[in-house]
Amino acid sequence: MFLQNYLRITTTDKIQGTKIYLNLTKEFDNFDYEASINKIKEIHKYGQLFHMIEDPERSALCREDPKLKLLLKRLKDFDTSSIRPLIVKLYILFYENKTDSFYNCLSVIESYIARQKIINMSNTTLNRFILIYLPKLKGNEESPDEFLKSIFLKTESETDKWPDDEQVIDAFKKLTFSPKSFQKIRKYIHTTLRRIEHFISNKESLDLSDTTKYTIEHIMPSTLTPEWKNNLGENCQKIYSEYLNNYGNLTIQL
Repeated sequence: MFLQNYLRITTTDKIQGTKIYLNLTKEFDNFDYEASINKIKEIHKYGQLFHMIEDPERSALCREDPKLKLLLKRLKDFDTSSIRPLIVKLYILFYENKTDSFYNCLSVIESYIARQKIINMSNTTLNRFILIYLPKLKGNEESPDEFLKSIFLKTESETDKWPDDEQVIDAFKKLTFSPKSFQKIRKYIHTTLRRIEHFISNKESLDLSDTTKYTIEHIMPSTLTPEWKNNLGENCQKIYSEYLNNYGNLTIQL
């Protein structure tokens, strides 16, 4: 998978997964000693970058940049391996010269994925964007984050477009989970609640990455007590059915 992602970034050729190794070895056949060494160094560098995305906690590159570590950890929460080639190319093009723009790009990607999760609650991948738009990133974009956002806005597929604030708010209010689906998407629920907690408290230092240190609890309980029924009034069953398993009735308890 790493070599396939590496070739996605460094070449515009479409290479089948079964022929990746063959194509790479053929490329080396045309190199002299020095070119071969440089190619190996390049592959090693890309390997370090992919490791940085896969494991920001242990990456040497992230140790030197706490903000980078935080942004990558947040993206990793969404478990979207398909965006790794995009992040690596953005890093190579913009990290050293336009560091803030690179950070903004990561925030744009995170916002897009989070919005899609709320609208669709599915494992939306970015493969289409990677294949179509990755080659278009040249490094001379004035505002890389705005360019990236424009890509998500321009896509022809209505289901893949950037959901606007109104769509997200409306979907968020109505979003409910059955007990079965709750377990299936538990990780995304954890991620969303952590982001809300950080936003409200404005404390990124609040470490909620270890899910064993807190639980997700219902505010209105799963089983209504007489007191709850009385407080909810005559429409208690309707309220219970509509709001038991949505984000508004969930909270983090340390």
